[in-house]
Formats: sequence, structure tokens, C-alpha cells
Amino acid sequence: MNKKLYLAMSRRRVSSPQTTQQLWDAIRITSYQRQIPDITRISRYMSRIHGVNEDEVRRQLSYCVRDGLIRLVKRLGYKGKKIGVEQESYRLPKPKMLPRDDHDWYCFECHSGGDVICCTSCHRVFHLACIEKEELPEDDVKNKFLCNVCKNCEGTEENFKIKRVQLNRLLTFTCARLKEKLPATIMDRMVPSNASYISDRTSSVASHQRRASGTTTDSNIKWVSDEADAAWRIRNLVYSPMDLNIMEKKALKNKYRSLEQFRADAQTIVHNVVIYHGVHSPLADMARQMLRDCNYDVQEIKQCRDCYRMSNEKLERHWFCQPCRPPHQLVYAKQKSFPYWPAKVIKIDGDKYDVRFFGGHHQRAIIEKAFIRQISVNIHTLQVKKTSSWNKACEELKRHQTLLEEMRRATNDFTKFESSEDEDVEEEDDSEEEEISKVEKENGDDDDEEEEEEEEEEEEEQEEPEDQDHRLAVDVTAAKEEEDSAESAQSAESVPVPSPPIVAGQEPVVEPPKKRGRKRKHKENIESEKTLEEDETISSTSVKRKLKRDGTVQEDTTVTSSSCEEPINRSFATQTNKKASVVPTTLSKEIAKAVKDALEKQRREFDEEKAEMEEERAKAVANAVRSLEQDLARMQTEHSEVIADLEDKHRATISEVKKKQWCYNCELEAIYHCCWNTAYCSIDCQQTHWQKEHKKVCRRKR
Repeated sequence: MNKKLYLAMSRRRVSSPQTTQQLWDAIRITSYQRQIPDITRISRYMSRIHGVNEDEVRRQLSYCVRDGLIRLVKRLGYKGKKIGVEQESYRLPKPKMLPRDDHDWYCFECHSGGDVICCTSCHRVFHLACIEKEELPEDDVKNKFLCNVCKNCEGTEENFKIKRVQLNRLLTFTCARLKEKLPATIMDRMVPSNASYISDRTSSVASHQRRASGTTTDSNIKWVSDEADAAWRIRNLVYSPMDLNIMEKKALKNKYRSLEQFRADAQTIVHNVVIYHGVHSPLADMARQMLRDCNYDVQEIKQCRDCYRMSNEKLERHWFCQPCRPPHQLVYAKQKSFPYWPAKVIKIDGDKYDVRFFGGHHQRAIIEKAFIRQISVNIHTLQVKKTSSWNKACEELKRHQTLLEEMRRATNDFTKFESSEDEDVEEEDDSEEEEISKVEKENGDDDDEEEEEEEEEEEEEQEEPEDQDHRLAVDVTAAKEEEDSAESAQSAESVPVPSPPIVAGQEPVVEPPKKRGRKRKHKENIESEKTLEEDETISSTSVKRKLKRDGTVQEDTTVTSSSCEEPINRSFATQTNKKASVVPTTLSKEIAKAVKDALEKQRREFDEEKAEMEEERAKAVANAVRSLEQDLARMQTEHSEVIADLEDKHRATISEVKKKQWCYNCELEAIYHCCWNTAYCSIDCQQTHWQKEHKKVCRRKR
């Protein structure tokens, strides 16, 4: 062996973890019997329960004492023939007897002890035979060796980049799937016990399994669940505790940075289960199956994270139609005994296509390249019989193609694929901040620009008629303003308007300029008093149209004067006839009544719709309650039938048991009758009970 490799290796533990637990059971049971657990009693127990010879027991005990897992105690005898004689006994380790350092005690690959090489980056250790030669550094193996698990965790894949939040969200789905393959508690085990208070029913399953396997055990031994000693056993054998609940908590806290870290934790679970329960235990087989499922799910996430997320979430009915980024290739694939069927290509491996079909349960299959057709092929050449399943699959395909085209237009042929949801949210926040800054900048302009913009908006509103409700609101406002103006005999109001022509025969009356706020307030009143001969559409309100129809406003009722030099910044006086001011009062009442009637009609319609919705909701609730009641009645009937069947079977079983005879000594089925209430299953039980007590009370005639 190379000297550098020899110096890099260390012998951390030699004993077998499975044999160590068996020796712990022997020491504990012997101590419970108030006997000294010496080599003789331990060997007798191991031979009777586990079929291990005395030489192997001695060798394993020496290994456990060397590793510090069992204490060797030497004491002088203090009673009987052993007074003054030195006796060797074995004891369980103390709680803080074994110091914990930076590395595991057992090989991470084969899960056994021996000479191992420690990884410089993690707690894992490996046998030299369990490591590939390419993984070992050329020099200074002791200080530079990096295990394959750490290399995979530290390495980054160029083709798979994902945010940590999204990665951990996907891994929560994986944890939920893996929990179906492995029990929640993976550190429970069965241990033998001969306590008299333990019922045979407690360990019936374990005893039947051991009898079926052909293992000979003492009939007085019961196999029970080991719960009291589980903590210190795990602490002395398992270096890094790990289970699916811990992995799920880490995923919820976004602690995983890569898929390899998640896979490493799954491998740690298998390592711990094999150490604690044995390499051939049923729980170890379940753990290895869990690891295979974990590797499969990790590979699925690498292939397409969107498919994996949507198949687990299933937020909507047509989740399979949602396009992935990048999108999958669409083909027609043909399985044996099935026609060509639309499908997504998940992966291409040489001449084999891994596809997932549209329609039905979206099953997956691996199809040869010869049975693949492009999606653009003429459907009539496929010679497919159009069934309901085929039509459903084609509908899903069309929906998928529609969504695919929409996404292609929205993302410029999927060029925005790399942007994650978090980045999209940040871009939206940035755009909102830019809009807010623009609005604040516009609000910071001077007051003159604001007033000019408001005047332009009012002119646009006059040119473009709005809906009926808005017109009614404008009419009411205008009517109220005109009613206020009609109470005064003559009102002089200043409005900024372009220079109108001066009416002949009238002297211009010029008043001092007033505030601009007053100008906009009564602008509609002035425009409503313009002459009909101008033939221009001034306003879209019903007040102006009614004034024009009635013809109550004449040419000579309005006198305006203005200066031709200053078209906007000069104030003008307007004289209104009393006869014209009476009309808006009547119109305002009619408009208010129309508004009230319209609102009342809308309120009635809303109440009717609300009543219909409440009635439909009540019907739906009643139907649901009726359906649940029917289900409950059906389940109660089935439950009563099952209970009746169980009672019949129970009575039949009790009847059969009562008809049998049972051994007075070990309570098994008896075949030898002794006297009126005594029978035995074997001659050994008869002799044991005869010598013990039965010879004094036996009523059999000799």
C-alpha cells in the first residue's frame, strides 16, 4: 500500500453496529434479571436468540470494548462461591462516554467500520476500496481528499439555473412524495424482553415473522418496541440524524442551494437506516427505494421544472396545457396496440423518445424514433379512429398550442425565459416607481399650465359625448348652477373665451377682471346663451338640446362685448333675460326626476339579481347537504354490515378457541391430556409442571 494512503487512513470503529445492538440487548436483559452480564450469560443469550457462536461473541465484545461502545468492568465477588474472586462483566456505555469529533464512524458507501479516509469538507468517511482511484488527490490525501458528495454539492450545472426560493418550493413537493415511501419514524426497532407483564398480543406480528423465517427462539421471550433506549442508541451509532421531516423543514426555510444537497440528505437517511436496522432489514429496503424515487424526482426537476411544478400543484383543470419554458417539442407518438397520439417530448436519449401523452391521465412512455411523427404531419395519413379520448387529447393539444402562441408573442419568442418571478415583480415595482415619479414631476408644474390643461379637457368632453349616467349628472349640475343664477335679476360673470364678434347696436360693457376660478365655474351658463344662428355644437348635455328645441333663447337676449386685442385674459359682461332664466328651473326638476327613476330602476334590478343568486345558492347548499346525508347513510349502513361480519367472525373464533385444549405450562395448544383440567403441548412441559407443582394436585388415577 502507498505510504501516503496508509498515513491518510484512520481506524475509527471496528465493531459491527448491528451486532453491537444485539450485545446491548443481551447486557440489558441480563441486568434486568439481576444477574451479572458476563461472557457466559451473554454468549448463551446470543446463541439462543440470534444464533451466534461463543467465539464470534467474544470477538465482537472485544471490538465493542475497543470502540468504547461497551464497558468492561472488573469487580470482586461479594456473595456465594465468588466471594473474593475477580469477575469480569460488561456494562452499557454511559451517556457522555463517547466524545464526538468532526467525522462519522462508519463508511458512507458500505455503512461498516474499519480503516477509513476522512473527507476534509464534511463529516463523511470512506474505505479505500469504496473510492475510485480518480477521486483521490495525487499528494497529501489526508488534507486534500474531497468526497464525491461534496464535489457534486459544490459544483454548479450550467444548464440548470434556478432561484433558491423556486428550488425549495419544488423540493417540498418531492418531500411529500417521498413520505409515501418511508415511515415517519425510521428509528423504531423491536427488542426481546421476558417481562411477565408484557402480553403476547403486543408482539404477535414479530413472533410470527421470526417463526416463518425459521429462527428458533425461547417461548418466554416477547418482542416489543424499543422506545426508552432509542435516544442513547441513536446518539452512539448515528452521527448525523436525518429524516424526511427534517428535509421538509429545510426546504420550507429555503436552505437548499442545489439539488445535490437534497440528494445528499436522502443518502444520509439510507446510511443511518442501514447502520441502525441492518443492511438486510425491511426498513433498509424501503429507504433504498426512497432514494431511487428521490433520484428520479431530481432528474425530473432537471429535465423540466415547469412540468414538475404544475404536475404537483394542479391549480387548474387544464394544467397540462400550460406551456413550459422552454417549450417541449410536440409530436404524434405510437405505442404498441395503440394509434398515433399527440404528446410532449420530455427527453430524447439517442433513438428513444421519452414522451407524455395528451388527454386522459397524461401517461408517459418511451417510444422508438421510428414510431414518432411530427405534429405538422397531415392527420389523415395517421389513420386514427376519432374516439372521445382522441377528441379530448386533440382539444388539449389545441389549447396548448394557443397558449404557446400567446406566450411566444408576449415574450418575443421566449427570449425572456431566464427572468424569474422575483425579477418580474421587481420590474413591475420599478415601472410603478417611474410612473409615480412622472406624476409627481407633472404635479410640480406652475398653476397656469394646469388650468390650460383643464380647459382643454373640458373642451374634449364637450366634443365627445359620454354615457347616459354621466350626462344626467352634468345636467343636474348645470341646472343647479343656472337656478342659482336665475334668483338674481342680472348676473355679470367673467369667462375667458376667444374674442367673439361685437353685436351691432350694442355698446360694450367692460367690467374689471375677476378670478380665474370664477371663469371656469359658470362657463356652461355663458355657452348655453349663445345664439342658434352660430350653428355649432357647444355641449353634449340635454339642457342645451332642450333650450335649442324650445327656442326660448333669442338673438337679442344676449349681449357680449370683448376686446379684439386680448382674446383670453380680458373679462366680459353678460346680461341674461329673466324669461330665459325660468327654463333651467323646470328642466332641473325633470332631470332630477329622470335620475331618480333611473337609479330606482337599477336598484330594483340589483335586488332581483341578488335574490336570484341567493335562491341559487340555497338550492346548491340544499343539494350538497342532501348528497352528504345520502353518503352518510350509505356509509353507516356499510359500517353496520362490517361490524356485524366482524362480530360473527369473532364469535366463531371464540367458539373454536373454547373447543380446544391448551397447555397448562406454556399456554400453547395441547395434545397430551393429563387429568380433568390439565393438558400439555409436549412431554417437556408435562415434566416441568409435574416437578413444579402438579404432582401434588393431580387427580388422575394411577
